[in-house]
Amino acid sequence: MAEVVCPACGEDDDLRGERRGDAVAVTCGSCDTAFDRDLTPRCTACGSDELVPVSANLLEDAGRGDMTTPTGIVRRWLCWSCGAPDATSPGAIPAGGDWRTQRADLGLSRHLRTREED
Repeated sequence: MAEVVCPACGEDDDLRGERRGDAVAVTCGSCDTAFDRDLTPRCTACGSDELVPVSANLLEDAGRGDMTTPTGIVRRWLCWSCGAPDATSPGAIPAGGDWRTQRADLGLSRHLRTREED
């Protein structure tokens, strides 16, 4: 599935873009329609733009029993609306139920408290 398509003709391949601040000015090569593409990250599960950045450790097996060691950090986006844990990935799935309680044990409680105070 294409991320950007022309709103007039549906073209997803022959597109040219130029960055302008918080958006990209896109021109369709097929029908010459010009439109802006917003760069705000959105949840692929529900479409919300209420995302919270969450850092997660990448773990590697150290070879000593059940011990693992952090080998890096990756930034993921938690959707505040539906609770999808990796909201910008193509296969994002809403958490369902009371996801704020479910996520507390994953080290996200700091992010949840900050967001609830807003």
